[in-house]
Amino acid sequence: EQLARLSSVLAGIVALGVTKRSEIMAACYRWLHSTLVLYDDVLPAMLRWGARHLPIGIVTAGEQNYQLYKIDALHIPYRDVIVVPHAREKPAAVRALASFYHGRIVFIDDKEEELDACLEAGLSSNEVVTAHLRRPDSPYREQKPKYPRLEVDTLLDSRLFADLA
Repeated sequence: EQLARLSSVLAGIVALGVTKRSEIMAACYRWLHSTLVLYDDVLPAMLRWGARHLPIGIVTAGEQNYQLYKIDALHIPYRDVIVVPHAREKPAAVRALASFYHGRIVFIDDKEEELDACLEAGLSSNEVVTAHLRRPDSPYREQKPKYPRLEVDTLLDSRLFADLA
């Protein structure tokens, strides 16, 4: 969907007579930056976790430069970021983070199927706590989980890291 919108923006930029690569890229970045939205609970939650010295790792799927640009443009604090080409590769990245941090981690996502995939990949409850973030505007809100997990409506929910203290 983002790619289709970007293609439309690019066509409009070219139609205006902009042909220099640097001008096109600048216009694309301005457009992308204007479309990014950060939920109100993200920064307060991440700052709270940072104050507790919880390492924040981000696992995201997509084109690496695009994903990193979005994270940086939104000023999201993190310690580690892993970008995988496809969502089906997220469980391996989650396992790598659990191994790197030598302990139990929390994997939060609004996609039930990605949380299920971690468990189906053999990650145990000793390695990862899966938490489903119920965003009212999520396009994935109709997905049904295969396995029980923590359900939260906000990243500020104190149950997310209660047993990791």
